Amino acid sequence: MMVRMIYFIHDVTHEEGPFCVVPGTHKTNMPSPYGHDPHEEPGMIGLEVQAGDAILFTENLRHGGLKNQSGHTRKTVHVGYGPAWMMSQNIATMDEPQFILPGTLSRYTEEQRALFRIPG
Repeated sequence: MMVRMIYFIHDVTHEEGPFCVVPGTHKTNMPSPYGHDPHEEPGMIGLEVQAGDAILFTENLRHGGLKNQSGHTRKTVHVGYGPAWMMSQNIATMDEPQFILPGTLSRYTEEQRALFRIPG
């Protein structure tokens, strides 16, 4: 139900702790028996990227970030889109209602505004 996108501001190598995935897990609905440490999950691979690359994925894909061992700061932009009733799926904003500035909302067409309506 939720689609996510990560846009990379910098190149990220394996030493810089890349975004990682377990290929094929987007096709299953089964919870992982390996916990939340991507270093312990079999099949997890890091994806090296270049600045300007973007990765689009669903929340069903087992994913994470490998440990940054380089000392360089990684900067990314994360965008998620899903039904308003799902609330945020980001651990930093979990269960917070959506917030859109009135000035931003006023620039949207009625059809675009309908995408952000909270039922109830």
